[in-house]
Amino acid sequence: MVTKDGKITFEIKNDINVPKEKVAILKDEILTAYDNIQQSIHTSYVPSDKITIYLKEDDQSWGLASKIELTGVKEDIYPLVHEMTHSLLGYGNNFGSDHGYFTQEGFASYMEDQYGKNKLYLKNT
Repeated sequence: MVTKDGKITFEIKNDINVPKEKVAILKDEILTAYDNIQQSIHTSYVPSDKITIYLKEDDQSWGLASKIELTGVKEDIYPLVHEMTHSLLGYGNNFGSDHGYFTQEGFASYMEDQYGKNKLYLKNT
């Protein structure tokens, strides 16, 4: 799917057989999260024009420049906004500024708390 502004394409890889209905909801949540994150703050970081979101059953979610691994989708406890904040505003590289440093964890956690479904995520990080 492509964002309304045409800047980023998101692709979902559903290798864990999340039901189609849930994937449809997730698509809407991705586009809404994108809009919220883009309107939240402006940085000099330029995100990837394609971000692939892998639905996983692992223990931990994470977001990099062009790849997000999202866990907890089947249980409806996934930190989508948190991980998208990393991918869209700068994911860092060992907390260095070469890949963006502003959004290491604090702002991503704030955005998840403000706009995400997973209000309990902050307690688990």
